[in-house]
Amino acid sequence: MLSFLSLFIFSLLIGFVVGVFFSWVFKVLDMHRIPWIEIGIFILASYFPYILAEGFECSGLLAILMCAIIMRNYCFNSLSPVGSISLEFLIEMSCNVSECFVFCYMGISIPMVILDVKISLIVVGVIALLISRFGSIYLTMVLITLFKKKPIPFSYSVIMTWGGLRGAIAFYLALQINSEFKNLIITTTISLIVFTIVCLGATMQPILFLMVRMFPQD
Repeated sequence: MLSFLSLFIFSLLIGFVVGVFFSWVFKVLDMHRIPWIEIGIFILASYFPYILAEGFECSGLLAILMCAIIMRNYCFNSLSPVGSISLEFLIEMSCNVSECFVFCYMGISIPMVILDVKISLIVVGVIALLISRFGSIYLTMVLITLFKKKPIPFSYSVIMTWGGLRGAIAFYLALQINSEFKNLIITTTISLIVFTIVCLGATMQPILFLMVRMFPQD
């Protein structure tokens, strides 16, 4: 538990330091006249914490997440209008392309990695997944409500729980595990992802209709 917390904190710290540093660099240096250099340095700066964290055997995903939060709030204000608009479209396109590649790779990998199926573990995983997802969303909404005058409707948490589960990051993390139970973990992860896409995705419209009928005031 202690090693997990130290890994978590140190990964976020790497992303925070890198994000603050490059935000300062963009504020000090005047690169508005050459947008393509501005965009290139921004992309490299965003990828740098991932490389640095992986080098220290930390979580590159957490580091790049923290760095992105810092740079979005502070670095974007120092970009030129051309650079900021171009980066928004470029990042959005990259996200969509990357997600397509991940799910394509997952689809190709399914016949090769499903070697150890345990139904009871999959059932427990589905239940734990829904409970943890709803709990984290509901708790976050309660905390947000404390600082807002208008409370967030309960139906919103149900919709976010039902419609926000896919699992590209979970699949990536499962592939990184080095354990004798790796095949079991990958198989269970893929099963949960397929469940969220097929079962939850297919029933999203009826759930929306049900929430409208049950909470018309929302």
